[in-house]
Amino acid sequence: MALDSVKQGGVAFVDGRSAFRSKEPVPAHHMQDLVDTDVLEGWTVLIYNASMGEVVMLRSWVASLGGTAVRLTEVSDAEAFIARNAGSRIALVIEARSADLDERIEECLSLRARFPSCPIILLSETFGKNDFSTERMAVCDASLRSPVSQVAFKLAVPAALSNNAFFTSRRADRVVDPVESMSSHTAPAPVPAPAQVESRNATTRLASVWASAWGGRTTEVCLTCGVGLLFGVGLSLMF
Repeated sequence: MALDSVKQGGVAFVDGRSAFRSKEPVPAHHMQDLVDTDVLEGWTVLIYNASMGEVVMLRSWVASLGGTAVRLTEVSDAEAFIARNAGSRIALVIEARSADLDERIEECLSLRARFPSCPIILLSETFGKNDFSTERMAVCDASLRSPVSQVAFKLAVPAALSNNAFFTSRRADRVVDPVESMSSHTAPAPVPAPAQVESRNATTRLASVWASAWGGRTTEVCLTCGVGLLFGVGLSLMF
């Protein structure tokens, strides 16, 4: 059976479905000049919420960059995979359609908070253009407008790795504002001089001895000490 194909906006469609490829495929030797072919060597790329056609294409592109792609259908599976492989180099490619964009954004924020060292590339038809900068750093490390071309994806990968390194270093270097820190703490109590401490200790020891001798009658001890002190002062004035 013959398949009808049509081009809309430079993207090839077959039977109304996107073939998910660029308008003009870039020759392999030109792509090698743009991106290192081993940039994903040792990396596992988790592809989440993408259609089967997109997964096939993305898996091929990831493999051409030296990585391994794994398709997941639930964000909980991604979280479990990352937690189970702590210390491994793992990146995420997440497709966000217009109908579930808010939900995907919330998931990206959650993944970002739990696994900040995992680069995230977010794909969505709602984006006006590809963005390889850190403008959306709170959510992802690079964002691509769907349908995604091979060139855009392979440029996004090194950008995402670099942006994520910047993101994690910025989190690690974050310090508390000195002014805010000073305002949120009370001033420490002044430290008494050594002579004051010694005098206070001697007085405490004397009161303790007198209280012990008088059977714990603290009131009588204080009165007796006071009378004795006044009597001593009077004698010194007389003589």
